[in-house]
Amino acid sequence: MKTSKFRLCILYIGLAVLLLFGSISPATATINATHDVNLEEIQNLLYQYFQLRYEARKKNVIPDLSQFVAVNSERANKFLSTETNKLRLEALHVDKNDLEYLDYKFTIDIQSVDVKSQDRTVTVIVLENHEVVFKKTPHIVSKMNNLIHQIVLSPDGQFWKIIDDIYDDYLWRAIRQTSIEFIESQLNTPQSIPFASYPAIQQNKVGSGGYNRSNAVQFARTWYNSTYPGFYRFSADCTNFVSQAINIGGSIPQTATAPGVNVGWYYVNSSQYANAWTFTPAFYDFVVNGHWWVNGPEGVVTVIQQLLPGDVILYDIRTGSETYDHAVIVVEMTDLGNQELFPLVAGHSPDVNNYPFTAFNYSRTYPIQIIGY
Repeated sequence: MKTSKFRLCILYIGLAVLLLFGSISPATATINATHDVNLEEIQNLLYQYFQLRYEARKKNVIPDLSQFVAVNSERANKFLSTETNKLRLEALHVDKNDLEYLDYKFTIDIQSVDVKSQDRTVTVIVLENHEVVFKKTPHIVSKMNNLIHQIVLSPDGQFWKIIDDIYDDYLWRAIRQTSIEFIESQLNTPQSIPFASYPAIQQNKVGSGGYNRSNAVQFARTWYNSTYPGFYRFSADCTNFVSQAINIGGSIPQTATAPGVNVGWYYVNSSQYANAWTFTPAFYDFVVNGHWWVNGPEGVVTVIQQLLPGDVILYDIRTGSETYDHAVIVVEMTDLGNQELFPLVAGHSPDVNNYPFTAFNYSRTYPIQIIGY
């Protein structure tokens, strides 16, 4: 795998300007500008900024972002402080789970550039995409797509500097739901799955009820970075995506629908769907506790080693709350070469495929085996 690639295409005052780093097709971005902007300098700044972050992840060190930040800006200093703390937590998690990058390729697709003449700031919307090889799974190329960054820049002397980078990856969502201190405490105090609370954990009979695992996996791999026609893409889309994979790919039928009734497991449109279709805690309750329903997936909480492709993993950021904050679908149980089968997962929010399941285990992890319907 080659090193990082950067590509973008910007439409500026009716003229197409192509700026190329790499081989992935560029996105077309629109620019709203009232005065001249040095696009090449902004391009180079963003490339170097992301390059530093990826190289740091390869070495699992906290990158020094200060060289890219406007130090005379209060907003920029706040961003630098909070982002450095976030990256410190990320480094702890990486070290704990062998998630260093052995190799990587990333692209930055610029979607829009908005120049504000009032304060001379520039807001750049970019999509971050990557293909990486993790230390934990050295034989697997893992993919992530469509992570939106809203990067705000301002002129600092003769150069552009970053004053903010707003993005919503899994760790930032976890921090916003809890706190940096809480996440750090979880990393320093490993949490096990509360097996005693789940007598259903056993060697399960799998394959009853007509669940097509291979088709569910194929659906997840095909649509992990896009939206299946006829379905709405929610801002937090992880459980919606898992439900689609089980229903459309896995051929598990939806429960009956009724206007104004929000029970069961079904999707009609963006304003009519069951909580269990899109809301992770309700999905868990339906799958594990709702076996009396005629249709919809049935499952049991199990152990990681018993998972199969097509099964589901839920994550609980807030330990003990059993809120189940994130959901992914297992697409492969890969052999790490030490008689250990390790789940690779796909999902939305973030859009990932062939990702180590441990990328999201900042607190408790709940493996759920789908046993049919």
